Amino acid sequence: AQAARRYLATASPDLDEVKEILNDIVKENTRASEVINRLRALLKKEKMEFEPLDLNAVFREVVRLLHSDAARRGTEFSLKLDPRLPAVQGDKIQLQQVALNLVLNAFEAMQECPGVERGVLIRTWRQDSGILAAVTDNGNGIPAGETDKIFNAFYTTKPHGLGMGLSICRSIINSHQGRLWAENNLARGATFYFSLPAATSVHP
Repeated sequence: AQAARRYLATASPDLDEVKEILNDIVKENTRASEVINRLRALLKKEKMEFEPLDLNAVFREVVRLLHSDAARRGTEFSLKLDPRLPAVQGDKIQLQQVALNLVLNAFEAMQECPGVERGVLIRTWRQDSGILAAVTDNGNGIPAGETDKIFNAFYTTKPHGLGMGLSICRSIINSHQGRLWAENNLARGATFYFSLPAATSVHP
């Protein structure tokens, strides 16, 4: 909205650019409403809207959504997505929210690291009868002994955090018959992994 206002304030505003920005605003408002509805369904244990999904497409959409935020933070994306990845059976909005949260966590993990080349690596690959996804940052890593605690509700290492994001992410992945966990990297930073069964191996 602020970008649209700036464009309109110029002597010769690019109306096509403004139209694109406004379309993005409408799309994001719709997505926010869908996220709230899906989270409400998850908390109430209502039936979710599962369908065959391309997880690579989910991550690409998240990268598109966060492109401007990444540029503002001086962060580069690297994608290593397996082109032969099988579909997963899942709720698109909920899995997109997991991917979004993990990438935003990676951004925040690096904001206190001046002088470090900031980058987020997103990977997907097939393993056995399912798929694995990983989001890696090069921040300071997770404090010793807290790699599982960070998934507890209301537990946070952030000054202004609520401690709900990772807890909700784990609940979403669990509801998809998967697993979410975190590990510190050997050099620096941390990696968040999640596994999901392939669509053909999911039983209703």
